Parts: sequence; C-alpha cells; structure tokens
Amino acid sequence: MKKILFLLPIIFFIISCEDKFSIVESKTFPAQQIAHQNDTVINDTITHSFFSRLHNRGAFGMIYTYFPPDNIRDKPMEIVFSGNARTNYAYSNAFVNVTMGSKKGVQLGWTGRNLRYFFTDINTWCKFRDSVTFKREDWHDPYYRIDVFSYLPNPTQENFDIDTLFVKIKVKN
Repeated sequence: MKKILFLLPIIFFIISCEDKFSIVESKTFPAQQIAHQNDTVINDTITHSFFSRLHNRGAFGMIYTYFPPDNIRDKPMEIVFSGNARTNYAYSNAFVNVTMGSKKGVQLGWTGRNLRYFFTDINTWCKFRDSVTFKREDWHDPYYRIDVFSYLPNPTQENFDIDTLFVKIKVKN
C-alpha cells in the first residue's frame, strides 16, 4: 500500500508533463529534393549522397515552406528541425532559421538557431536537433506561411554543409 501511495504522485507528475502539442506536419528532405536559393548541391563521391553547401555571405540554402490550414493558424506552434551538418570552421556561423509570415506578406516572426554547439569536430558530419515555439499572442495577424531554411550570415571562409533536413510542425492542443 505504501508503494502505491508513493508511486501515485510520480505517475500524476509524469502524466501532467506530457507533450501538449500534436504533430500536424512531418517531412524529411534530402538535399536534392528541396528548394534551394544561394547554395550548391554536391554529390558526395564517398557516400554517394547529395548535400547542400553554403559558403557565400548571407547565403540561404535548403528552404521548406508550410502553409498551415485555417483551423490551426491562430494556435501556438512548435517547429522542430533536425538533420546532419558539417563545417570547416571551429566557430561556425551556420544557422537554421524559422520565419512566419501573414497572408499580406508581412513577416511576423524570425528566429534562428546557431548550429555551432552541435559541431563536435570540423569537417565531420554531426547531428543537430532544435526547436522554436511561436505564440499566437505575439502578433495581431494569424500566420499564413512558415519557412524553415539553412542560413550562413557571415561565412569568414566557412563551408557549411547540410545533408538532410527533417521538419516537424506541432500545434498546441
């Protein structure tokens, strides 16, 4: 009986901490199957797979665009992104950015995550995973468009390679 009374608060705590977001979109994008802007798609001769390389100032790379349906545009959203990346620069300037825009084309939110802390060694593929949460009350227009993209703002002779981009869009229940 004492064990049950001891376990009850722990079980209640675990249940109350469960994820309050549900997945509405989940996509995997290999480098050759996603929109590109200022990057180069390269076929790796060793692994026989493609990757995206950014090396110019202000270069945008792999871009994923999502148009949320009307019934979830007013809800808080969490955008989770992950993938494989590498760089040749120890103090990398590589980012994955997330933007949200209104139907009128007004940018409602822009945030980026520096991947510097995910790189454990230069010129070695490393996994990254991070997320961004946007709250509806932060602006007056509902979001109409979400963009997730790789970005290299200030390369300083850096090559930023990204192999695959995984994106999950979650909406608060």
